Amino acid sequence: MSPDKSVISEKLVALLGYIDELEPHISVSLDEYLSSSLLRRAVERLFQIIVEAIVDIADLILSDSGIEPPAAARESLARVQELGILSPTLADRLIQTVGVRNRLVHQYDRIDNARVHVGLRSFLRRAKEFAVVTEAWLSQRDEEETKTR
Repeated sequence: MSPDKSVISEKLVALLGYIDELEPHISVSLDEYLSSSLLRRAVERLFQIIVEAIVDIADLILSDSGIEPPAAARESLARVQELGILSPTLADRLIQTVGVRNRLVHQYDRIDNARVHVGLRSFLRRAKEFAVVTEAWLSQRDEEETKTR
């Protein structure tokens, strides 16, 4: 396994851990979510960390594929889609999550908390789908390397 792929595997394990941490919070009622600033901040931070992990993995996939990762997170995801690793639909949805992450980080004083709460379930589905796709890509790359030895 190349250094990039071993780092991808490590990042993937971390991503799955963050997803597991966030998952229990999707069943919290809107009222409970809105009434707890500590819960909201924890959810926002996990959202941010998950998006960062996804983008880091995308950059590593590009690097492993011989492509210089771009500076913009959205562009990294678009390039991984161009490689055929992500479907256009998943890439679009992940690119949208980068925008949400940016609003959480940079426009924290104007967050629509109800909207964040409502979007958690679909966000987690996308993050899990990305993890599954990444695992499949890693397996395929391992098989290709085994055949060329």
